[in-house]
Amino acid sequence: MANYLVNNCSNDETYIVSASTTLSIGEFISFNVGEDAPFCGIVDSEIEGDNTHTYLHSYESCCDCYSGESYLSLQFQTCEGTEFSYSLSAFCETYGSNPREDKTFMFSNTVDNSFFCAEFLFVNDASPEENTYFPEEGPFNSCTECGREIERSANTEYNVCVYCCDCGSTGVTLNSVVAPHPEWTDGYGTQVTQENMIVLGGIKGLNS
Repeated sequence: MANYLVNNCSNDETYIVSASTTLSIGEFISFNVGEDAPFCGIVDSEIEGDNTHTYLHSYESCCDCYSGESYLSLQFQTCEGTEFSYSLSAFCETYGSNPREDKTFMFSNTVDNSFFCAEFLFVNDASPEENTYFPEEGPFNSCTECGREIERSANTEYNVCVYCCDCGSTGVTLNSVVAPHPEWTDGYGTQVTQENMIVLGGIKGLNS
């Protein structure tokens, strides 16, 4: 019997795990205490000390370890403060790996094709809620860092038609011009373009 220090797959917690077989550093394993639901973790080192958990199985990755627990969900909080849950197995299948605490991810909403950022909180042993979200990118270290990656615009592109009434031999012509649009910075520090409005006047305006 040997004891190993094992890091939790989703946070910074560590455990002492006892195994009757030799484990390799970096190996992905499941472990538990008694009849409790299993944890997933990564073997850090062999150590001395009293074991608190028991080795169960080895896997190819943390996601592979979690794959047998289809009821597990991931709890996220959007950068605006709204919490939601997402299927852990679905996240792993889509994103390729499980999230870790204190990391932020970009999601899309498939209903309106919008994007938002959300921080991962913890693995939940409750069934995930149904939603229309889809993990896109990450992990980011903060909402601000995530928000900078989102290219955002508001409404539909608006083009301006310009008549040339004194065009010499060509007579009257009609040209379509991509007009300059108002821009501002949102709460994430991301530039947003108001595409159905135009900027009039001097520098950077339509009359420049």
